[in-house]
Amino acid sequence: MPRSKTVRAVIWLPRILFLAATAACLSFYLRYIASILTFPYQWEPTDGDHLNFAHRIAEGLPIYLPLKSGQVLSIYAPLYHTLIAI
Repeated sequence: MPRSKTVRAVIWLPRILFLAATAACLSFYLRYIASILTFPYQWEPTDGDHLNFAHRIAEGLPIYLPLKSGQVLSIYAPLYHTLIAI
């Protein structure tokens, strides 16, 4: 193999490896983004609370604390949680 072809191979090999690694990373990133954007549910931080209230209603437990305690568990009317419990 002539020297010029060896030098060309040494010069192009890191470039090809870099492009292959970049393509692999981009492929993983695009697959990740596609799975996030197509997720069918929209969860919010308070959704766990709503599910807890719906569970408590389904079990026949109270969802509101006495007003004297000064704690508010939910700002929604009981109908909202009852519909979720169904």
